[in-house]
Amino acid sequence: MRNTFREAVDNLLPPAANIPFERIAHPAKRRPALTKKAAAALLTAAIMALTGSAAALTLRALDIRRAWEQEKGNMTEWSLEEKADFADAVQAVDPIWDNAPYRTAQPGEIDKQTAKRIALAALEEQFGWTEETLRTWRYQESLTYLDADFPEEGCFYEFTWINDTDTALDPGGDVYLVQIDPADGRVLTVQGMDDLVG
Repeated sequence: MRNTFREAVDNLLPPAANIPFERIAHPAKRRPALTKKAAAALLTAAIMALTGSAAALTLRALDIRRAWEQEKGNMTEWSLEEKADFADAVQAVDPIWDNAPYRTAQPGEIDKQTAKRIALAALEEQFGWTEETLRTWRYQESLTYLDADFPEEGCFYEFTWINDTDTALDPGGDVYLVQIDPADGRVLTVQGMDDLVG
């Protein structure tokens, strides 16, 4: 992706956090210790950036996004398929991405439902959260390239569950995410609040 993506992420970060883009793009690398409030702000910034922040989109792309959001609601709530269709629609009128940030499974890759089942099993194994419990939480999904500047990151499914019920430990909600390789179903990352906070 072009540098505007990186700038958009940097602009979205809270000034006190002073966390470079690479800390978001490379979740496996060690993060500085964050307060829960800063971690929640960081996660929000990452989600906004990955869903096509306003700073990274051209006026034509923003017009398309506004029209789609009027019809479908906030982009963060769209399905993977809707996000992929949106990326295709933007690229058709204004090719702003080297690699579109959303797409669906290609031939030979595992499908979204298979990847989600693997993600659920990984969360249960690591944190003990059952599928029944996770059904009561807010769920978001994507299949995305984080940044073409880091091609080794490749493409992966990312499944995010946010416990924003009254059982959450953090007032902003407890966040858990799992990344799955679409090529073979391998679990790349399983992270919970402790991992995201530092």
